[in-house]
Amino acid sequence: MPTIYASAPGTGSGGSGTSGSPYLSMKTALEACSAGDTLILKTGTYTYSMAWNTVTWPSGSSGSVITVQPETFTPDTTRGIPAGTSSVIWRTTGGAALNFGVAGAGYWSFRGIDFDATNITAATLNYIVHNYANNNIEFRNCKFSNRAQTSGAITDHIEYANSIAQTTLRANSVRYCWFTNANAAATSHDIYCRSSGNIFEHNLFESGTRGAAIQFFASNGAGYNIQQNTVRFNEFKDYGNFASNNANILFSLNCSSNFVYGNLFYDSPTRIAIDFRGGSGISGDASGNVAAYNTIANCLTGISISTSVSGFTNTIVKKNISYNNTTNYVDNGTGTVFTGNSTDGTDPVFTDSANDDYTLSAGSPAGLKANSVLAGSPYDDVDYVGATRDTTNPSIGAYEFDAAATPEPPINVVPNPAGFTTTVNTAVLMEGVTITDNNGTPLTNEAWLYADANGTFTAVDTSGGATSVGNP
Repeated sequence: MPTIYASAPGTGSGGSGTSGSPYLSMKTALEACSAGDTLILKTGTYTYSMAWNTVTWPSGSSGSVITVQPETFTPDTTRGIPAGTSSVIWRTTGGAALNFGVAGAGYWSFRGIDFDATNITAATLNYIVHNYANNNIEFRNCKFSNRAQTSGAITDHIEYANSIAQTTLRANSVRYCWFTNANAAATSHDIYCRSSGNIFEHNLFESGTRGAAIQFFASNGAGYNIQQNTVRFNEFKDYGNFASNNANILFSLNCSSNFVYGNLFYDSPTRIAIDFRGGSGISGDASGNVAAYNTIANCLTGISISTSVSGFTNTIVKKNISYNNTTNYVDNGTGTVFTGNSTDGTDPVFTDSANDDYTLSAGSPAGLKANSVLAGSPYDDVDYVGATRDTTNPSIGAYEFDAAATPEPPINVVPNPAGFTTTVNTAVLMEGVTITDNNGTPLTNEAWLYADANGTFTAVDTSGGATSVGNP
């Protein structure tokens, strides 16, 4: 697996791609990659601008991902990386910084890069755009910053653009990244997702003033549902308000069977933390979404479920703490499964919320520290920091009370494009998802079936593992 080198600013010509003679053209460097290669970016500020289809993207493969990272990059598994320490800044003055405009180009991982949107002048620009069937593209340990400019109007930092979600664009991820200073001149989102089967985990979203942090939206009507996205173990804080998009996580249209769990939301008094809103003009299915084990404090509304045109049905709201918000919980949906939550104003007695410590203290109510709802679904296994939950009486909210001193790695839930299947009839079937059980054993071919409106499910490892039944 060769290593290829490129040098800032990425807009020149020449070089042979070696460390001593790096490519001076970012386009040349990207197109020189093949499955399993690593593209090393020399220290500096890159100003590469990628207009539509300007790069003929090669593709990696499963087990042979193409990696792009700084020469001095050190991986980390804490939130907020690289927190201003990246040796590579990637900017653009027109067009997208990255535009995946070739069908089938996938299996790329961008790591440790500061995607800084300063000085963008092009109007209505999406900074990073996923189009067509660009699957298995990862951003890890990156920083997304400064969606502010004196002219133009950047809309989104990352957009998953194809609304034909189930069959084309899917299985992408954003992990351990930092989104900050999202104060563009118009409505803009940190992540705008019109795609299925993606994972957004362990990220820090802070100090945004425009649009949603993550918005899910399918504008093509019934049959184009946004399904089985996972938003877990993220931190959302210090967001301001912008018109109608005043939510950290916003489900707008045609969103079914998505998972939001183990997240922390706080200090955003003009924001709804989790908003199952729907929208006007286009109707479609919006059923079976899950909000579980989230901790929400000092926001406008904790969790809100709407009955607008794309009305939300059979939403599972489980074991969340929503406290000291202007409104803790609003349910105008149909068939909502509401179980084991603390939204009635009971003081959770956080350890030190004044200093952003929202763990449960020794003085927290016993019902929060040990809730006897049956465990067994993926989001019952670990808490916000990866500590193993009590599988019989897990605490509610983002943190497990009295967790083990050494957290275990989070469970691994990875959409498998080869086996990704969805059926939306009387039940929702999820196949082709790899899940690691409580013993650390991968369940290599597991199907989760939500069988009724109460959220009762059956999990079967068809490779010969255990079968479990319960309420998620």
